[in-house]
Amino acid sequence: ATWALVAGSVAVAVGALAFASSNRTQESSQRVVRFELTSRDVQQLVSPGGTRFAWSPDGEEYVYTGTGGATTLLWSRQLDALEPTQVRGTENATSPAFSPDGRQIAFLTVSPFSLRVVPRGGGQAREIVSDRIAAGGGVTWSEDGFLYFDAGPGLARVRADGSDYDMVLPLDTAARETGVAWPRALPNGRGILMRIRRANEAMADWTIVALDLRERSRRALVEGIFALYSPTTEHLLWVTADGTLIGQSFDLNSLEFRGEPVQLFDGLSIGGFGAVDLALSPTGDLLYTPGSSTTTTGLLSWVDRRGSSMAADSTSIDFVRSMSLSPDGSAVAMTMERATDAVGLSRIWVSSIGGGPLQLVTTESRSTRSPVWSADGRSLFYVSDEGTTIYRRRADGSGSEETVASVPRGIVGMTVHPSGESIVLVGEDSGDRRRELLDLQLTGATALTNLGISAGINIEPPALSPDGRWLAYVSPLTGRDEVYVSPYPNVGSGRVQISGDGGGAPRWNPRGEELFYVNDAGAVVSVRFTLANGFQIVGSTPLFSPQTRPGEGRMLYAPSPDGSRFLMIDIAGARGGAGVSRPVVVQNFTAELRARVPR
Repeated sequence: ATWALVAGSVAVAVGALAFASSNRTQESSQRVVRFELTSRDVQQLVSPGGTRFAWSPDGEEYVYTGTGGATTLLWSRQLDALEPTQVRGTENATSPAFSPDGRQIAFLTVSPFSLRVVPRGGGQAREIVSDRIAAGGGVTWSEDGFLYFDAGPGLARVRADGSDYDMVLPLDTAARETGVAWPRALPNGRGILMRIRRANEAMADWTIVALDLRERSRRALVEGIFALYSPTTEHLLWVTADGTLIGQSFDLNSLEFRGEPVQLFDGLSIGGFGAVDLALSPTGDLLYTPGSSTTTTGLLSWVDRRGSSMAADSTSIDFVRSMSLSPDGSAVAMTMERATDAVGLSRIWVSSIGGGPLQLVTTESRSTRSPVWSADGRSLFYVSDEGTTIYRRRADGSGSEETVASVPRGIVGMTVHPSGESIVLVGEDSGDRRRELLDLQLTGATALTNLGISAGINIEPPALSPDGRWLAYVSPLTGRDEVYVSPYPNVGSGRVQISGDGGGAPRWNPRGEELFYVNDAGAVVSVRFTLANGFQIVGSTPLFSPQTRPGEGRMLYAPSPDGSRFLMIDIAGARGGAGVSRPVVVQNFTAELRARVPR
């Protein structure tokens, strides 16, 4: 279960003034009004995967997933304000959900997956569930005090302080269920609506299911990809695979339909894994995004140093968490989740740039991630077993995998020495979830050494230089993530700070004497250096700000072998603007629902 979204913010037209007013007259409260929302470039809706809108319980504010420099952020729009504001502490956010009292906002992060909670006005976010448990299929906050979320093997719940974790609806593997997504809480803690899909099943056959919290049982309701409940009108609303919105009277006590279904309108935009931008406020206003599909599929593209882009391959790819370019630049390995994959796991695929089908490398029934090429380009190193084992396999997927090393701490990113004799990895402590740099020597008896360096707040894999003598990494030594370079393997013998105003995603130019990173404004920066007397910076130049989605770390990109351009992923429909549908508000939608769908 995972992925897709929509874009927007709001510089509203004159027709929105009545909508912005909290003091509606009796006459205007029954008038159904539709209008589009437009946005400034710096406040756009973006699509990192998941659902993108949430209304506050008082109906006077909504939040959405929008632009945020090098990452995504939640933006808040008060209905009596002309401009949205950023919600601090929501970097990498998607799939927002308000707490029932309206004081907090829960959200998912994409890379890595995690469940976090932040105060309504923004601030320090708390990680409730890490990527070992959380997946990308959304979250809802029920009136029973629990957060219900996609945990991969099923629907789980947890309290906002991280206590009382419970798998409340495990997937039925005997029935070949592979994913749960888009949970929505029913009133009074009655139950949870969600979408379930099965192996080799078309999107049109996916099922809306209700979890009965009284009996801890499930009820299959209807074929659809997304559903929510209208408590003031007692209707269930659901979206079909062709983007049609349907409504039907629904008995909350028995969790059964009444009357007949009515088609309300069609043309809703559908994202990856059937995500739909559809949110109904307690005051009866509907937010949705019309248009064609906005899935997280995209194309591999080459981007030059000025930011000009051209397609590198015509093969469409699905949601990518990480990627690694081969030493000769002829192929790219990707950690990818595909809606058509029967197992519903993140697996490693290789694409030959310039032509040919995607090649599946890891076929085992477990998730794999973080591929890194060997220096000769013949094999791949990758991580599996919940981040505790490093494997090696031929890049064409043939043969069996070889266990390289097992570690007691979860690996969330790594870089392999050109000689293949050592690996520097980001290890996560299973207790307090601190991330630190670890050195894994593979010659002789395998030895794991803590380098004594705290890793970045987000997943930012380190990078060994082409000659293996220098290590670039991200660390919050100053209180914020910055890029540093130290000698390797003796990292304690020196340290040079590369970024000054926040940075991450370090990448070496394979030709030497240049290091790239991404600053907090989202620009790729070139740092030139000399090794005449140690590591010395001789110049730093921002190159361009690409319009791409984040992956593991703050950006998915890889320098070409000659350092003249970068491989990136152009996500179709990721941002608003010309040619992309804007979000629509239907003011007093519930009045229309009452009139058209009898109880």
